[in-house]
Parts: sequence; C-alpha cells; structure tokens
Amino acid sequence: MTGLPTPLLYIGTVVIWGTAWFGITLQLGTVPILVSVAWRFLAAAAVLFAILWHRGERLWFPPRILATAAGIGLLNYSFSYFLFYRATVDLPSGVVSLVYGLIIPLNLAAGALVQGVAITGRAVLAGVIGLTGLALVFWPDLQRFSVQSTAILGIAAAAGATVVSSIAQSAWVVFRRTGTPLMPALAWAMLAAGIATMIAAIALDMPLGIEWTPRYLGSFVFLVLASSVLANLWYMELLHRIGLGPAAYGSLVYPVLALAISTVLEGFAWTWLVVLGVVLVLAGNALVLLRRA
Repeated sequence: MTGLPTPLLYIGTVVIWGTAWFGITLQLGTVPILVSVAWRFLAAAAVLFAILWHRGERLWFPPRILATAAGIGLLNYSFSYFLFYRATVDLPSGVVSLVYGLIIPLNLAAGALVQGVAITGRAVLAGVIGLTGLALVFWPDLQRFSVQSTAILGIAAAAGATVVSSIAQSAWVVFRRTGTPLMPALAWAMLAAGIATMIAAIALDMPLGIEWTPRYLGSFVFLVLASSVLANLWYMELLHRIGLGPAAYGSLVYPVLALAISTVLEGFAWTWLVVLGVVLVLAGNALVLLRRA
C-alpha cells in the first residue's frame, strides 16, 4: 500500500483528506460526534488487523512497542480529534483551517530536531504563500469573526489540537526507527484510540448506536477505508520519506478541496479572492513537491 511514488502518495493523501470533510458532515446529526469517532477508529483497526492476519504478518509485539503505539494513537486519533471537533463549535471552519496551518512551522521545527532536516528558504516561502492563500480563501469568515470568550476557547482548542497533532507525528517518526512495521503500529494505535474514545462516550452517558441510513453508512465506510486506513498509511510513509515539514503542507489544500465539493453539492459561490487564494495555495504546495536544489 505504500509502494507508490512519493508525488502520488502526497496527492492521494491530499485528495482523500480534502474530501473527508464532506464525509464528516454527512455523519452529523443524531449520532454524537464522539461515538462516530470511536466506531470509526475501532472499525479502521479491525480492517488493518484483518489485512495483517490475511497476509500472515506479525500481530503481536513486545509490551513496550505496543504501549508506545497506543500512546501515539491516543494523541493522534483521540485527543486531537476531540479538540478539533470542539473548536468547530465556536469557530468558523476557515478560522480552524488557518489555526491548523500552524502545523507547518511546528513540523518544520520538529523535522529539524528529530530528523535533522534543515529549514530551507524554499520551505518557509512555501508556507507563507500557502497560508496567505488560505487566508484569502476564507477572508469572509475572517471579516465576520470577532474575538469573544467562546471564540478564544475555540482558538485554544484548535491550537492545542494542532500542537498535539505535531507532537504525535514527530513521535511516529521516532517510533519508526525501532523497525516496527507501519501497518501493525497503526492498527494498535487506532485500536487504543477507538477504545479510549468509546470509554469517554460511555462515561458521558452517550447513546452508542449508529444511524442505519445510506447517508451515514456510506460516509462511514469512506471515512474508515479511505480516510482512516489508506490515507493514514500513505501519510505516515510520507513523514518517513520527505520529512515532517513538507508532509504537513497538504493541510493547506484540504479546505480548498472541501470548497470544490461545496461548489458542486452546495452551491458555493467563487470570488476573485477565492480564486487568487487557491492559486497561492497550489503554488505553495508545488514548491514542496519540486525537487530541492
């Protein structure tokens, strides 16, 4: 699953996670978000374990390895998800996207620390161009945004989720040096996250049932197989191949793809600011994909 050329891994991850936004909106409604997330990662872990079992690959590892994978999973797939969903309660999606853009400088710094990857002028320029483009895309949201007590909580949640996500990704890079295969590590990480999130939902007395409709089930299958399993395998491989910083630049494209879907399905109106912003975002990502001098 991770034998593809690096550009295809990058583009595939961006496309899947960029369209996952619409899949998430199809799950909103009667099922609590925490419950949907719990079932999503439990199902994703089951898929990964089934693939490993079918291939006859190793499933069990020393307790220290399993504990590390579980800890990273709790950070990456449970805690950070909760904070991001919490942020969307108080903030427009554009503001959340901009806050998440902070993962680029965070991952560049982390890459210098844990991978010895120098922070180049091209990397900085790509980040500035991309974040400027994203700000233009969501300029109407930013104009309507006012800093109030609830908004500050939302910003804190989004920033916290971004920091947690960067820490978890850095931990994955270090963890890969143990020689633990990627797929079983992800399987155990997602299993731990799913169990922890489900325990939290039970503790909060949430109903654990799902919505048996084509809308919910279709989005659930996509989020499990494409977003949670395939895109995560590809992205973790990207972290290993191109480094923490460059891999994070795809986060600038996710909102742009979400807007494209919204244009087709929800009648989103494009303006010259949006067009200019999209061009800048794509230009920033092109700098990442170009071979370094």
